Amino acid sequence: MSVIKENDNINLLDVIYQKITSDGLYVYNKTDLYDYLIYILNKEKDLLSKSNAELSRILKISPSKVSALRANISVKFMELKEYEMLFDKFISSLNSTISIKQDEKYYIFTIEDAAIRNYIEACLKEICKNTADYTLNKEKIKILKDDFFKLLKGKKSGDKIEEIIKKLQNDKLKDNFLKFIDELVELFPPAKVAVNTIKRI
Repeated sequence: MSVIKENDNINLLDVIYQKITSDGLYVYNKTDLYDYLIYILNKEKDLLSKSNAELSRILKISPSKVSALRANISVKFMELKEYEMLFDKFISSLNSTISIKQDEKYYIFTIEDAAIRNYIEACLKEICKNTADYTLNKEKIKILKDDFFKLLKGKKSGDKIEEIIKKLQNDKLKDNFLKFIDELVELFPPAKVAVNTIKRI
């Protein structure tokens, strides 16, 4: 079957008929057929750009089913080019809506879109091999800092990615500096007021 492009003028009945005649009527279960309808409608209605909560209200299904729908579409219906564009969506989200937190070893953030989470997990397995030290469960993502940099550098290059890397590296330098200052305070308690002033900057 031909690839459905974002700017195609879609005849829904023709697309469904092509799908049935190319793959077979009973190849897909009821849920798959529903998901395929959303996949097609997304080309004109841009449904999958909405949050799980918004899509849940539009489709009258639970947010957990929306999450499953996204994952199913990415596995069964997306063309390779569409699937790889999930990384671009991930990078755009990091630059706009995703707040990255951190502890000493990990970067921690949330991704609502199950399709993007699955894609990121596949990329990590490909690039970092050992996946024992990170978690991608539900919406919470927890990745070793070094592995996160490998992920960003290993997939693509570009200004957006460089911005993210630079920001994270600057945050790391600031954290290291503040830890150093905290150690100094332990040695010189009178410096505490000055340190608190620096931390508020």
